[in-house]
Parts: sequence; structure tokens; C-alpha cells
Amino acid sequence: MGTQQLEAAGTSGGAAGAAGGGGAAAAALSPAQRSEAVAAHVAALSAALGALATWVEWVPMRRLKDSPVVGACSFFIRMGTPGLRMQALDILRQITWRKRANESPADYGALMDSVGGGLLQATQALGLLLGPADPLPPAMVRELGHGGSQCDFGARLLEVVEGLGEGHFRCLAATPPGASTRDAFLAQLLTLTRHPYLRLSCGTLMLWQQLLREAAPQHPLADVTTVAGQMRSQGSPSTGKGGGGAGGAASSYALPVESVSELMRVVCGALPRVVPSADPGVNNVPDWADSHQEYKDVVVAFRSQAKGVLRFSAALAPEQSLQVAATCLSTALSAAAAAPPGASAAPAPPSGGGAPSPTSQLEAAVLVLTAVLQPLCDMAAGALGLSSGGSGQIQGSQAAVAAAAAAAAPSSPAAQAAAAGLVRGLGDLLQAVLRVRLSDPRLMTLHAEAIEAFGRLLVLRPDLVAPTVSACLEVMALLPLEAPGQLPPPARQTPEWRAGFEARLAMANVLLGLARAAPSALVPHLSALVTQIAAMWERGLLREGERVLLWEGLLAASAAGPPVLQAQLVKLIFEPIAQQWASPQWQATVASPQAFISSYMPLTPIAGGGGGGGVPGPGGAGPSGAAAGGSGSGYELGARERRWTLYHQVTLLERAIRRTAPLESAAKTGPGPGSASGATPSLLSPSTSFNASSATAAAITGGASAASSSPSPSSSGPDHPFCAHLEWCLPPVARMIACVHALADPRVRPLLGPLGLINELDPLERAARLGEDRDTVKAQEQAEPRCVAGGNLADARYFVRGVRECGYMVLSLAAGHCGPALWRSEPLAALLPAAVAGGAAGLGDNVVRLLERHVLLPWAQRCPASRAAAWMVPLCSAFLPHMHQRLTAGWAAQASPNPTVEGTGAPVPGLTVPGVGAPGVGGPPAGSGPGRPAGTAGGAVGGGGVGGGAAAAKSDGTTDEVVRDVLLRELTREHLNFLGALATRRPIDPALDPAAAAAAAAAGGGGGGGLVTAGSGGLSPRVSANGGPLPAASLAGMQECVLEVILRYSPATAQAGLATGVTGLCWPDGDAAGKAVNFCRSLLGLAQSGHSELEGVVVGDVVRAAISSLGHVSTVMVQTQVLELLRSVLVTYLAPRHPQSGLLRAVLAGLPGITPQVLDNFTGAFFGAHGDKEQRQLIKQLLAAVAGDEVRKLLAAVSRLSSSTGVSAVGEAKPHRADRGPIPDITPQDMGLPHLFDLPDVL
Repeated sequence: MGTQQLEAAGTSGGAAGAAGGGGAAAAALSPAQRSEAVAAHVAALSAALGALATWVEWVPMRRLKDSPVVGACSFFIRMGTPGLRMQALDILRQITWRKRANESPADYGALMDSVGGGLLQATQALGLLLGPADPLPPAMVRELGHGGSQCDFGARLLEVVEGLGEGHFRCLAATPPGASTRDAFLAQLLTLTRHPYLRLSCGTLMLWQQLLREAAPQHPLADVTTVAGQMRSQGSPSTGKGGGGAGGAASSYALPVESVSELMRVVCGALPRVVPSADPGVNNVPDWADSHQEYKDVVVAFRSQAKGVLRFSAALAPEQSLQVAATCLSTALSAAAAAPPGASAAPAPPSGGGAPSPTSQLEAAVLVLTAVLQPLCDMAAGALGLSSGGSGQIQGSQAAVAAAAAAAAPSSPAAQAAAAGLVRGLGDLLQAVLRVRLSDPRLMTLHAEAIEAFGRLLVLRPDLVAPTVSACLEVMALLPLEAPGQLPPPARQTPEWRAGFEARLAMANVLLGLARAAPSALVPHLSALVTQIAAMWERGLLREGERVLLWEGLLAASAAGPPVLQAQLVKLIFEPIAQQWASPQWQATVASPQAFISSYMPLTPIAGGGGGGGVPGPGGAGPSGAAAGGSGSGYELGARERRWTLYHQVTLLERAIRRTAPLESAAKTGPGPGSASGATPSLLSPSTSFNASSATAAAITGGASAASSSPSPSSSGPDHPFCAHLEWCLPPVARMIACVHALADPRVRPLLGPLGLINELDPLERAARLGEDRDTVKAQEQAEPRCVAGGNLADARYFVRGVRECGYMVLSLAAGHCGPALWRSEPLAALLPAAVAGGAAGLGDNVVRLLERHVLLPWAQRCPASRAAAWMVPLCSAFLPHMHQRLTAGWAAQASPNPTVEGTGAPVPGLTVPGVGAPGVGGPPAGSGPGRPAGTAGGAVGGGGVGGGAAAAKSDGTTDEVVRDVLLRELTREHLNFLGALATRRPIDPALDPAAAAAAAAAGGGGGGGLVTAGSGGLSPRVSANGGPLPAASLAGMQECVLEVILRYSPATAQAGLATGVTGLCWPDGDAAGKAVNFCRSLLGLAQSGHSELEGVVVGDVVRAAISSLGHVSTVMVQTQVLELLRSVLVTYLAPRHPQSGLLRAVLAGLPGITPQVLDNFTGAFFGAHGDKEQRQLIKQLLAAVAGDEVRKLLAAVSRLSSSTGVSAVGEAKPHRADRGPIPDITPQDMGLPHLFDLPDVL
């Protein structure tokens, strides 16, 4: 029928054409009659095409191939009205979506080739298929662009082209070369890519990536070491589909090098319009974007996909990609060199208006370099038998695969010759970049990025290392310092000064990028670089931040050198800091929060500033004096040089521990640095003052002997260069953190006066919680940028936050990189836990969340069980009870004054844990709730300071409430993550606990690997405890979890953590409830493996909380996990012969309508069910039978409730439900179901 209608439509179309052409019949009609006849004819054609669109979905493909459907669609695309064109494109799109079933590959491929041929014939007739050298007609640019008459047609055409290319490109005929259907298809796709309308051109890039990724390289470097080969071996979206056509996924194809080269030129030409410097601004977005955010989404997608196109193109055409990149970079550098001073600060022109600025051109060229240099260097290195990967810190598996493949299969002479030519070309391009001198700050920053992009090349051209680094240091001098570099920045900074400051930092950061990409190439130059950097610092030519970046680069490069070299470099860099931190004068500055403020944040009155009297000068300023200053608007923040130095000292320490990777080769090369100094020549200046490191550590730690934690002679020695320095560097960091934490203490807050804003969220932090545009907030601070050494009161917040967060990262990295030395140190164990967790009660929720994420969580994950009593028990003894009170009070305060909040924040009625008193036991003093200043016990919870000071004056109560809610949710999730880490057993690490590892190996259980937690899969089988000194898990190669150690040493602390984790099931936050489920499953696993003291908690509290959680709307997304938790508990403890079955039956019997007979029937059906799914369904049926209508809706929301019940006597509860009647409105009480599950305390 469809074919007959099509033939009739074709006949009618011919008649219409004749009528339109002025035939005799048409001449007899009036214009109105002709218009009606044409409209009726078009309507008939439209109806026929609509029927045809359905017909092509099911008709056999051979019949479809032999029919005139494709030819007719091609005709209507050429000659039809706009509506008929769209319908014809829809029919072709439907055909491209067809998958091959019983058809032969030949028939399927022939059909798709005919679709491609018909489509391309039509677009060529319309003038939409152009050659690479043909300019885009203005009419085509206008009509296919936004607002053009053919804009929708262009979008629909792109959809058909994408469908044809993604699934059927291999079906298109490849002969004759240069005039085949494939060549025409590539030309059509390239024509659409060339269009300036970004929505249209960006839509082609994803298809280009697929075509390039699956194409077979045709150059001498085409082997397994290429990026294309690696990506192709991993499959592609079209691989394995039924629509592979004649060749299927197994067939290979090649793309013409000319097409690939032209594609790269087109993409490079479009990039200057989409880089960040070309952003027209919030109030000047192009017409095709409804908002600035929509504009950003499109251009970011274009940039990301363009980089992929360039990367895969370089793998297919390396010589051509190098030529295109060189041309693009040369043009950009010439424009940048000719640009007048300050050109980069000029606003961007409107989108599509005028030529791109020099800044946009250079930014686009840098993007091209970063995209093509990686595959080019990888191919060259693979062909030459080298590894272009860096130190392993930034390289993925592809570089390792390439190196291994190159070593296994040496390249051919042709490949080696091609690689050598490629390396020469890349070297010439780098030298051209190094000869450029740009003094404009923005252009200098881009120049630095361009140099850094060549990092992988230095492995192949180590002779260019010295010129590259020297050029960076010379370019920095083009922006001379206005004062010696040792001094802090100006107290008031201008945007121009800030731009120059950031440009010098970017150029200094190049050394770090080169060190990460090619560390071994920099090792021979370390001695000269150390001398040069030290000399520049002494002459005042470097700022603190620039020196930190340069030292960081050298430390990263030293990881590729011998251990002695790395140890010497660490000693040389940190010797001055160690001496200063060991001095009594410096230690006095961190002895108390008052001393910390007096030393680093004194307030100085400004003449005429309006500040009240009573604030001492810089020498005697303190919290009490600051409090008398009133609002602080008339005060200058002093001690700028001290703040500047301290911040960069802590930053350098954090960067050094991060960059100095563990020395895995130390054991292979012989003894450590201390005993091998004579065997390895010193590459750095010798230093002798560090020989007294024990005395320095003793002075810093208050007289503790450094020898108390030194490794035994039989130990393997430190595996990280900082292991020998932990006892002098970590105590000062801990004291800084303790001072910063103390600034939030309720007893100190009233004394801060104007400095009270250091405990408030800054505008960017608030914007992130409120979902506001961060760029808008940053623009508001553009006129006067914040700085840790600034003179404004707001700069004090940035200083405190910077020191605090850098200190957190130091403690986290020390646990990750220097674990053995850290955990065995008794002085550090006595100091760090108390300093870290001691002041948590007064901190805001945002700070506590960072503390848990960056310090407590890594410690819980890495601390060995043998040292948990010294480290984790003291820390958790103060922290877990406080967090229990903070979170329960926070959720209760959030729910109580606002009845519209879903769920209830109160603990589950009847949920009590043995050994825990009132919720406030062990919590902070009255009036110092979570994140609240003193005296606001009845106020909002968890605000982190957002409810006071200037921030509160500028914001209304609604935004503060939103911020408090977000902070509370973030903190709850983070704390439940921490509790989960405490309850997770891990394999014994021989480096951290050799005694336990030896015992486990002797017991024959050394094969254990991976984490063991009940929440990560199936439950572990029940293990009976044998009463020995070690738990059964240790015999299987697993160590105790931290929670087990806490249970043994501090049961009350453990009970606080248990109560928080179990109650988390009922807080109205789905993500937190999911993490609480994992914690409860871990408790179940521990209870099954010998901890009988946890069985009462699991059977009583966990079951109650899980049942209550199923009645919360907010936790409906974790309903399946909660049901699986309940099922796991019932499977273990509901069995009649289990000792805890009576307790579990008592819990279930507290549900309304549950009689002993009902419970017996349920038990029989539960243990007689087939599989886990049926058991979960029975639990849902039981709860739905005793709950209200709304709960039944929630239980049926995830999976449908079965109509058949396995509990025959549940019907006894029906009169009880009928008496209660329907629930007209959903309230928090109804969702939490306290009246249904208010069970007696069976414990």
C-alpha cells in the first residue's frame, strides 16, 4: 500500500509541477483556484509521506531497497515544500535507525548506500554540498543559521547525516576514489562543520570523533603505540551493533589525508570564537542563546569535542597535524607580538562580530597544541623505543600500553625515520615558541601554557631542557617586581597588578609541568637550577609563591633521580624553615589563639577611619583590643609579611610531600641516604645543620625524644624522603590548626571583634551552596582582589582558610605517603589527634566537613589496627560523641521550626543504644552548638557562621536557611562516610604492621586481598569466635577495623558512633541514608564475625531504623538497599534456633496488627521463599499490610507490590486499619510513622 501511495504521490507531484509550470489546465484556473489545488495536492503528498514513514519501519529491507522510496525522498528534498522536505528527511532518518535482523549484509549495505547517495544528491542540488576550497555562500550562512528560514531544515539534515555516519559509514561505497559516496559524505559533513552557526557545527564534531577513532592509519607510525590504535582496540559506540552493514564492525576503512587536514584547519579556524577570552559577557550573548549559561554550555562542548577531533586527527595524519598546529601557533604569536600594550584587557567583541583578538587566537593555538602534542610525542616515542610518560603522577594507562608495546615490538626503519622527522619538527616548533617575548600579562600566561604543552617532547629532546627553563625565567623578568620579592604584595591590589602577579606565577609553574611530564630529563640540571633559584631569591627577583612553584618543580623532578639526591634536595629546601620553626620566638606565635592573632592578624587604626579607640598597635594588638574596635571598618590588618611567609611555608610543605613520590627504588639501590652519602656523589650543596634533626624535633615537640620513634635496625628504613622530617614539621602544623580551630571556640568568639568574619562563609562559598553563578561573584571582587597578605579585614578570612586547608592536606598526605613513620611515632600520636579534633565543637559545619574529608577519613582508612589505640581512639573519643549531638540536634532544629520539610529530624522513637546516656553527653558546652557562636543555642544549626556579622546583614533569612540545610546535608554524608571507614576491615599492610602480617602469613591466610565490608557485596558467612587474642579476620589476612578497636578501649565512644550511623537511616536525606545503609551492613558483618555485643544493636536499633526509613519520602531512592538490609538481618536472626530470634520477634511484634500467628506465618513464608527478591517482596507485603496508605504508596514506588501474600493471617490487622481511616494529608509524622513503629524498648 505504501508503494502505491508513493507512486500516486509521484504522479500527483508531476501534475503539480505541470500546473506550476503554466500548463493548459493550469492556465484555465484562477489564482485562488490554483492555490487551493496546490494546497490540496501538498496535503495529499504530506499524508502519503506520513503513511510511508510508518511503512519503512517494518517493511523487509530487500523490498525497501527495491522500492522507489529513497529516490522519492531525494526528489522531495530537492523540489518539495519546506514541510515535505522535513517529512522526506524524517523517512530517511527512520531508515537509518533500522537494525539488520534477517537481511543479508549485502542487502542491508546496499540500502544504506542508496540512502546516502540519494541524500547527498539532493543536498548537492540544493547547493549544500561544497568542496573544501569552495567558500560558503552568504545565503547558505544566513538561511541555515539561527533565525534563518532553513534553520530547522539544517538541524534535521544534521540528524540524518549523524544517523547515517554513526551506524552505516562502512556501508557507503568507497569507489571510485575521489568521487565515491564516502567522499561526498565527508564533504557534506565538512560543509556543515564549516558553518559559523555553533549549534550546527558543534553537532558534527561527535561524529567526526567516531569516524577518526575507527579509521585505520595509513602512515609509517601506524601501529599499536598510536592513540588511534589504542582507542580502536577498546571498541567504539558502533562496534558490535547489528547495523554494521556489509562489512560490519570488523571491516576497516581509511579516511583521506586531505579531508583530515582540511578538518583540522576548519576546527582551528573556529576555535578563536569559542575560547574563554572570546566570551562576550553576560549582557552580550548571541541571539541563538537564551542565557549566558546556555552560551557557555555550547562553547564548552565545542572546545571539548574539538580537542578530541584534533587528537584523533593527529594520530591519523601526524605530519599534517604538526603543520596545521605550527601554522596556527605562528599566526597567533605574530598577532600577539604586534598587539598594542593592554590589548588583552579589552572586552571581547560580540559573538561573530569582527576578527578574533590576539588573545583569543593565542588561546586557541594553545588549545591546539595541548591536543596534538600528546599523540605526536607518544607515537614518536613508541617508534623510537622510548617512553614519553612522566613520573606516573599524571599519566594514564595509555602511555604504559604504548611503552610496553614499543618494547615488545621494535619499530621498522621507516617508522623510526618518520619519528625522527617528527621529533625534529616538534623541536623546531618549541624553539620558535621560546624565542617569543610577550610582556602583556594575559599573553604571557598563554605563552607559559604553550611552553608547558611541550613537556613530553623533552623526553625525546633532552637538549632543549636548559633553553626551555632559561626562557621561562627570562620571560618572568619582562614583568619586573616593584619591590624585593621577599616582601608581601601591596596592601591594596589593583586588577592590573593582580594580572601581572598571576602571569609570573604561570611562567614559574611551567617548571612543574615539565617535571611531571619529563622528570628524568630535568635530573641532570637540578644542581644548576637549585643554584640559580637560590641566587634569584637572594637578589629579590622571585616572590614567595614563585619560589614555591619552582621548588615544587624540582622536587617533582627529583623523584626520577637517586634517593640520595631527593633527600638532599628536601634537606636543602626545608633547612631554613626547620630552624625558624624550632626557635622559641616562632613557637610563641602559635602557643595560643591570642598569640596567633597578635602575631599574624593585629589590627591597626586607620587615621580618620571612624574606628573606636582602645585597639592597640601592631605590637600589642590582641583579641581583647580588637573587640573594642567596633565594626572594624577603620582598621588595617597588620603583620602582612608574617602572614605571607607562613602561608607559603605551609604551602611548600604540602606541595613537597605531595610531589616527592615514595622511593620504590630505594631498596634496590642500597642503603638509605644517611649511609650512602659516600657512595653517591652529592649533586647539591652539602648541608650540615640538619644533622641535629633530633634536637630540632625535641625542641618543637616540647622535649620529646626523636629517637623514641626511630625505626629499629631490622626495619627497611623510610620509604619517603619526608619520613625523617615528620617530627619537626608536623607538630608546628598541628599547633597552627589548633590555633585556627580555637578562633571558633565560643569563649574566643566574643573577643574577636571585627575579626569575627573569619568564621563566616565567604561570598563564593555561599554562592556554591545557593547554586548561584560563581563567575558573577568573582566579578564583584575583581576591583579589589583578596589576598592572604592583604590589609583588609576580609583578607584575614583567606589567610585563616589557607593555613587551615593546607594544614589539613599536610596531615592527609603524611598519612598517605609517610604512613609507617607517622603511625609508629609516639610523640606525634600524643599530639596530633588532640590538636585535630579538640576544637571541633566550635567549628562550623563546612569546616568540620573538610576536616573529616581531608584528615579523619584518610586516617581511618590507613591507620593500622596495631596503632589505632594510640591514634584513633583518642581522636574518636572526643569527636564521635560531639558529632552525634551535632547531627541529631541539627536535624531536629531543621525539622521543628519548619513543618514543610519532608520527614522528621528527630531520632526514631524507641531507638536507644546500650551504654549511651542523654543525647547531649559528651557534646559541646551549652550555647556552642554546631557552627553557632556562643549565646545562640536556640538559633539555627550548622550555619558555619553564616548567620552573623556582615554576611547576615546582606542576606535574608531564606538564603541563610538554604545554606544551613545544604551544609548540614554535606556534613551528614561526610560523617557517615567516616563511620563507614571506621567499620571497614582491610588487608594487613606489611609495611605498616609487619608483626601482624607475619602472624597472618604463619596462619596461612596471607592470600586475602581487597576490602572486607558487609556493605560491599554479599554478607560474609558466619564465623565463630574462638576466644583467641586476635579476631578471626586477622587469621584470614585481614586486620581489625578501627571500630573494633574503639569497642575494646572505649565502648561509650563506639556507642555514640553506632547511634549516629543507625539514626542516619531516618534523616530526610537520601544520599545520607544510602551511606547509613552501608554502615549498618558493616555492623551486621561484624556482628556475624564474632562481635556478639553488636547483635543487640543490629537486631533492635537497625531493624527499627530501617522500618522507619521505609516510611520517608526522602529515602525512597534507597528503598531497595534498606529492604536488602532488613532481609539480611532477618535471614540471620529470625531463624527459630538463633539465640537472638526472640529479640527480633519482639521488635516485629511491636508493629500494629502483628500477632504471634501472623509472625509465624511470615517466618514460614520468608524461609520458604525462593531467592532474595521474593524475600524482599514478603517484607514489603508485611509492612504494607500494617502501614497507612501513603506508606503503601512509597513501598510500591520502586517496585510493584505483589497481589499474592505469603502471610495468610495478616488480615487480622484490617479492622485496626479501618478504624484509623484514610490519611487525608501527608505530614512529617505520617511519613515517619512514629505512631505505627513506636515500639517498646526491648533492650
